[in-house]
Amino acid sequence: MKEPTLTINLKSLCRNWQILNKLSSNLCGAAVKANAYGLGIQKVSESLYKTGCRHFFVAYLSEALKVRTVAPKAEIYLLNGYHAGDHENYIKHGITPILSSIEDLKNFVSKPQTTFALQFDTGMNRLGISWKKADIASKICKKAGKTPTLILSHFCSSEEPSNPKNTEQLNLFKEITPYFPHSLHSLSNSSGIFLGAENHFNLTRPGIALYGGNPTPNTQNPMQQVVSLTANIIQIQEVKKGESVGYNSTWTAKKDSLIATLSYGYADGLLRQKGQTRYVYIKGQKAPLVGNISMDLTCVDITDITEKVSTNDMAEIIGSHQTLEDHANNSGTISYEILTSLEQRLIQKYIE
Repeated sequence: MKEPTLTINLKSLCRNWQILNKLSSNLCGAAVKANAYGLGIQKVSESLYKTGCRHFFVAYLSEALKVRTVAPKAEIYLLNGYHAGDHENYIKHGITPILSSIEDLKNFVSKPQTTFALQFDTGMNRLGISWKKADIASKICKKAGKTPTLILSHFCSSEEPSNPKNTEQLNLFKEITPYFPHSLHSLSNSSGIFLGAENHFNLTRPGIALYGGNPTPNTQNPMQQVVSLTANIIQIQEVKKGESVGYNSTWTAKKDSLIATLSYGYADGLLRQKGQTRYVYIKGQKAPLVGNISMDLTCVDITDITEKVSTNDMAEIIGSHQTLEDHANNSGTISYEILTSLEQRLIQKYIE
């Protein structure tokens, strides 16, 4: 039995970075946290590094160390804060922690020298030093004789171009940057890049757009598709009108039906939402999911497929007929969650 297969086109990934790099006014980095959005942090980082990317953003030290093995001269930034116990590892491996509080900054400057960055909160109220304390942070740095390599903040609504919060955050960030004239400045994520050059500063840091997600919702996706996902059919059976399928009998056949069981379930990353109409494609034709998703199995209705379907035929979950964004929308979620939910037991096939 063939296991579900996630195909990752590294050529398309790198072309996406090149598109974003060209759009960016200066430098373009890459967010490769969460195992490069589920696609393999070392393979993805190595490909981007060879393509010219020199700035990588991760959440944890363990991720940073993996990137360092394939990107020896890159700048690697640690997003999820400073941890004093890891300070020696920052020095040893050339990792730049991003400090997100005045307390962390005071603690850091008392330690042996290594690079550091500062994150400021301009309105998301999630993580970062308040923009109102930029002067305090600047004075601490000057007193210690240390200069952050990077100053950053994060858009909270950049995928909504008309949202006034974008302009508000941009203006607040502009108030911060003069305090740190010798640092790189970064505000734009994937969608922020498409808000225009004024938002780019020295360094952009795309994430989902690299992996084929649409950074401009409700318009044509400017990025190339990077992933495809398939699962094979392991059984086909007739289900009579009035009979049910799956746990708790949540789906009942309204007519005599033909049901195919796929070797793919929530343990592979298929989200178990209810109330959404979701599909796979078999022989290029739409087949709706029926019944509750099981751990390793999913049932689909192939009654209306006009071509003969057999066991071991493949069902397309993400691909040419149903993009990553289509699958996310039909699942009632976002492309980020789809990618980061994909489990490691999937067969991963890379196109290089």
